[in-house]
Amino acid sequence: MKTIGWLTLLALLLTGISMTSHGETMTSIAFRPVSHSQPWALGDKPSYLVVTEKNWPSYYSIQPPGADFKTNLYIVASLGLRPNPGYTVRILQLQQQGAVVNIKLELEEPTPHKFYIQVMVKPIAVVQVSKVDLQPFPVFTFLFVDQEGNEIATIQSEM
Repeated sequence: MKTIGWLTLLALLLTGISMTSHGETMTSIAFRPVSHSQPWALGDKPSYLVVTEKNWPSYYSIQPPGADFKTNLYIVASLGLRPNPGYTVRILQLQQQGAVVNIKLELEEPTPHKFYIQVMVKPIAVVQVSKVDLQPFPVFTFLFVDQEGNEIATIQSEM
């Protein structure tokens, strides 16, 4: 009987289904990478943003090309200004648990002893999320974490 319990737990972990102590499940959120992400870059410092219909004017003087804030929100992860293209950022996964949205990032640094052309770059990843794919809450907490689960940034946002 113990084997069945352990196998069930293992199966849940492997399929990505997790339960919290409050009984809320963590659900995956569909997203689509934005192909032209450079217009979303802000300054030379790292930035982690959730851009919505309500807050986009506080970040941008004009609406980024192709953005549709009526039906979508945009998640931006930028490493700021870096000295070579060995630095990259990628949004791997979005999951919602209640009013919390976890954003898992892959952050890469240059490979040691590898030659990179010395050119300033702004590594950035931007994804589009349809508002209908989120469980409705008046205020969300967006938690950005790296591939090891370390917290990078926390953003509160109204929809």
